[in-house]
Amino acid sequence: MDQLREKVKGKGRRGMEVDGPMSDSRELFVVEYRGGRCPSSFPGVEGLLGVWPEPPYFYCFFGREVSREEIAGFGREYGWTFRDTYRLAYDQWQDVAPATLRVGPFLLHTPGTPPPHPERAEGMVLHLNPGIVFGSGVHPSTRGCLLVIGELFASFPIETVTDLGTGTGILALACARLGCRRVTAMDCNPLAAREALANVRLNRLTSVIHVVTADDPATLNRGGDLLLMNIEWAALRKVLEGTAWLRYGKVVLSGFLETQWGQVRDMLPAHYSIFCRRSVDGWGTVAVANPASGNTNPGGSGAREPPWESSRQRFGRGAGGRPEKTGDPSNKNPGQVEPAPGFVPTANGFVKSPRRDRLSGPLGSVLRRIPRP
Repeated sequence: MDQLREKVKGKGRRGMEVDGPMSDSRELFVVEYRGGRCPSSFPGVEGLLGVWPEPPYFYCFFGREVSREEIAGFGREYGWTFRDTYRLAYDQWQDVAPATLRVGPFLLHTPGTPPPHPERAEGMVLHLNPGIVFGSGVHPSTRGCLLVIGELFASFPIETVTDLGTGTGILALACARLGCRRVTAMDCNPLAAREALANVRLNRLTSVIHVVTADDPATLNRGGDLLLMNIEWAALRKVLEGTAWLRYGKVVLSGFLETQWGQVRDMLPAHYSIFCRRSVDGWGTVAVANPASGNTNPGGSGAREPPWESSRQRFGRGAGGRPEKTGDPSNKNPGQVEPAPGFVPTANGFVKSPRRDRLSGPLGSVLRRIPRP
């Protein structure tokens, strides 16, 4: 797999600067089981990276090859039935980040790689180990969110944030670095919550970021200054159809293609305003504000000087007060949508899986379509 490794320096994908390797030759060994429930921990299992739950299926990720005897014994231990095994390169599963990656005001650093060069070390450094969950910083929706978050914090005082579908915790880390007082990082996948907590500890932000495992949108009822939802399309629609998210003064929405922007806009309340929109490699990110929450004017008390120009405008209104496509000058078709990784819907819909085609089946159907190394 050595030929897969490449050095990239300077400008990389759109909207980011990279320095270091953009591929990873490590191998993953995945064992698929079917069973009842997933234990909260798996003590003493050598080489187990984590268990990805999609009940009634469970996918055990190992960093080493496992024997038939180990597979059978692991299944007996937890009452699971063995179904299949998969072997793939790490960079076939995860969007591998370079050693350092700059997105807006943030500099992402992968642990175990050389630290950023002194001349490039300015900005807020986020130490991030993506493991096997979503949020390495490479995906266009993540980059769009980081850019928008930077603009929001430069324009408004934001003290409390909820990150729904936190994955590695990358967006929660960004908010904490920008000075947020309290961040709640939520994910329905216990594996993602574990990875996020590890990254929070790595960045020494445990006093600010609180990681919870939850899959019920009603947990959003507490409200706050900012809600982040970089989640897969089906899950985003489900949340927007409810009312819990309306308790937040500002909301960042992502995980949708630019071609789906019209559907997103039509689900927003008529009185909400757009603070800014970003399109990165065909994926959309938008920040909206509820005027009723107050403090919706950039440059208000406590706001920081914006590091770059933002595009703030209101929706155009059509019949019945709904947004009108022609009334929003930012609603431009980006043209040909570039190929980009997609998402796998899960039973409860909040988990984005890394680097795969958009499929509706369980994770096993995705793994079967990845070419074997």
